[in-house]
Amino acid sequence: MPGDSDDILRIAEAIADETPVDWGSCEPASPEDRLRLENLKVVESVAAAYRSLHASGSGQDDSSPSGARYKPGPEQVLFEWGHLKVVEKLGGGSTGEVFRAYDPILDREVALKLWRSDPAAPAAARRHFLQEARRLARVRHPNVVVVHGADVRDGRVGLWTDLVAGTTLEQWLAQEGPLSAEEAALIGLDLCRALAAVHAAGLVHGDVKAANVMRERGGRNVLMDFGAGVDRARKDRHGTAAGTVGTPIAMAPELLRGEPPSPASDIYSLGVLLYRLVSGRYPVEANTLAELQERHRQGAFSALRDVRPDLPADVAAVVGRALAPASGDRYPSAGAMEHALLSWLAPGHADSAGARAGAATRDRRSETGARRPLARRLAVPRGWRVAAVVAVLAAAIAIALALPGIRGRHARPALQPAQVRSLAVLPFQALDREGRNDYLGLGVADALINRLSHLPGIVVRPSSAVLRYAEARPDLEDVGRALGVEALLDGRIQRSGDRVRVTAQLVSTEGGAPIWAATFDRKAANIFELEDSISEQLVRALRLQLTEAERVNLAWRPATKADAYQAYLKGRYFWNKWTPASVRKSIEYLEQAVASDPSFALAYAGLADSYTVLAGLEPGPAAPIQAYARAQAAAMRALELDGNLADAHAALGAVRLHHDWEWAAAEAEFVRAAELNAGCLTAHLWYAELLSQLGRHDEAVLEIGRALQTDPVSLAANAVAGSIYLEAGRGGEAIQQLARTLEIEPAFHLAYTFLASAYERQGNYEATVANWQNAIVLGGAPEDDAPALGRAYKAGGMPAAWRWRLDRMRASAAHAYVPPALLARAHAALGDTRAALAWLDKAAAAHDEFLLRVKGEPAFDGLRANRRFIAMLHGIGVPAEISETPSRLSDAPRP
Repeated sequence: MPGDSDDILRIAEAIADETPVDWGSCEPASPEDRLRLENLKVVESVAAAYRSLHASGSGQDDSSPSGARYKPGPEQVLFEWGHLKVVEKLGGGSTGEVFRAYDPILDREVALKLWRSDPAAPAAARRHFLQEARRLARVRHPNVVVVHGADVRDGRVGLWTDLVAGTTLEQWLAQEGPLSAEEAALIGLDLCRALAAVHAAGLVHGDVKAANVMRERGGRNVLMDFGAGVDRARKDRHGTAAGTVGTPIAMAPELLRGEPPSPASDIYSLGVLLYRLVSGRYPVEANTLAELQERHRQGAFSALRDVRPDLPADVAAVVGRALAPASGDRYPSAGAMEHALLSWLAPGHADSAGARAGAATRDRRSETGARRPLARRLAVPRGWRVAAVVAVLAAAIAIALALPGIRGRHARPALQPAQVRSLAVLPFQALDREGRNDYLGLGVADALINRLSHLPGIVVRPSSAVLRYAEARPDLEDVGRALGVEALLDGRIQRSGDRVRVTAQLVSTEGGAPIWAATFDRKAANIFELEDSISEQLVRALRLQLTEAERVNLAWRPATKADAYQAYLKGRYFWNKWTPASVRKSIEYLEQAVASDPSFALAYAGLADSYTVLAGLEPGPAAPIQAYARAQAAAMRALELDGNLADAHAALGAVRLHHDWEWAAAEAEFVRAAELNAGCLTAHLWYAELLSQLGRHDEAVLEIGRALQTDPVSLAANAVAGSIYLEAGRGGEAIQQLARTLEIEPAFHLAYTFLASAYERQGNYEATVANWQNAIVLGGAPEDDAPALGRAYKAGGMPAAWRWRLDRMRASAAHAYVPPALLARAHAALGDTRAALAWLDKAAAAHDEFLLRVKGEPAFDGLRANRRFIAMLHGIGVPAEISETPSRLSDAPRP
């Protein structure tokens, strides 16, 4: 970087704009410039700290303590909607109203949208809405608002999401005026990625516009309000023209003709949004809906370069293609449009944050002829606290530029390559012109993890810990905190013909400063050679001295066909979600893997794990004995192929534990698995369950801790940790752990099931029922089941709630397998000892996995001294002192 004052000022503007700066590309031309750059690094750190401080108070008034938990008093609650306590109306329109509410289960503020009551709407339309909302709740992307739940109560449909503090792009546009091409393109990138995540879930947004994009105070752009898309789906079922719902002036022409929404119509609306951001106008303008439809028919379209002549032609071309009248002429996907924007932002190295920062300033100058005043570039939220932050930031930049020698004494130095002691490799993002994600990036990341895991003195998170980031591009600092690592290896892959180009960068998880970066270009057929190059260069950057054995490990390659390994990775990706649908999908991919390569031991081990989990999550129309038989066969086949495969030993141990109840054999398999690979997640996970069920609670807590150290964001490990704390009598810790699980995945039904049990043991029956309801909704039950359970509890307390649950299980048993232990639990809760014992005998005869959980269930407290109950538990190997222990929790401090 040339060392002139303009370059220094450009970096200062980038910091003020909250744009990442590639410090590694900054080469000072003089000692004075070096000191100025060091001071600017301090300023960036201070600004980030202040912004984080402010962001921690999101949703709070400026007068409230920063970061304080909000919990409304009874006098503040306007009304209750389900378990949500509504405290303030935020807005409303023709279709519904938006409220600020408190969710006592998540212990956080949420935004609740309630649609206006529609008595004529059929039940099928409401069911369709809930199905769409549940699918949306599974979308996890930093640029998509988090949906926590949806329900229908008293005829009103509701959806609750994160409460995002910030300014809409509509408000920002009104305050700032039209944006530069660079600024609009960066926003477009965020929204392309958001739409790609939404479309991948089989959904459409339906109303992409400036008012539905929130620019958070920290600079993140969040796609909000999926109401129009969901509402359109409801009205389609109801017989109303789809094109009349949403914002007509931002709609694709086909929607105005009454056609259904699609990803292509979302891309058109995004084109309208970008057009508006750079021009302040719409491409097709009219005063009435009829006039708008007519102008579209006539093709009365204002070309963007006619409205904004100084705009770069490439940017106008990107927007123009998104706005093509025929949907087939638009970008085939949001990912393809993202690629087009990236190609313009920084040709050849679109991932360079420094290039974006420099281009942003050059773009502003070329379009306006003069640089905007720095104060205008800073969005200033209301409140004295934020105003003070902005003043401090501006003053700090001025001081850094004017006085090069005053570097802060306590500034934390940037992390150097040789200092890295823990890292995670994120799935590389595949960018191709069709917007496909062919899992190449996931395969490269997994290969690098296997190679780097053997490096001396460095902890590398396993593939299971990063698989959840395969589709969404997360905030790197958030990922670093979640995984507990100092650095992240991230990258982009672009295929062009027979060539593959990879840009890799190692960044610090504190501030995102780059530690190392490199670009690699190889023939697609030489993907292993490319992985070799990345590994070797990274090792050199980390200044590691490797032994000959470690160098051999660094050249690791999967011992199977490429297509079999890709199928295996896909299978493991879906297994990690731990839902019935995802585990079935996992089995599908793993079957493909073993069909492609019948000698692929790792895929057989994965199949065994999948069948074991499926048996516990969803018994289905037949008893789970078939699933366990398949799990055992797959595990045995894996061990025949590779007797030293840790995953296979752990998989066989899981069958011995959950179905065979051969405790000693199961423990031997888990111990052997951990000996072979200390990073085998399933070995620690299943072993912790075994220890807990045998009453070895201190050992169980230590073992599940090892699982969480291996994969801190594993849904299974986090939820099972809550269950293990629960069985150990640590109710408060269990609830906290399960709450953390829901922060990772708010739609994880198993966490709600365990939470219900925890609250029941505490005697908090209202929370018990609320969590049962959440589990019912997420489990795909009929839409009236959760409200019906709530009504039963309200009318007759827990006995009525248990009676309702028993009736539902009996009805289900007419067409599906219901675990006998669950029926026994319901009878025991209702005081029917004879029926409870009879069902327990059936559970023992069927080797019902759920029988292992009865020893701690409050429903069985009345049977603790029953000789038949004790004999049944002894028969399956549960120690006497465990079977006779009451289940009520004592939250006393740890011994």
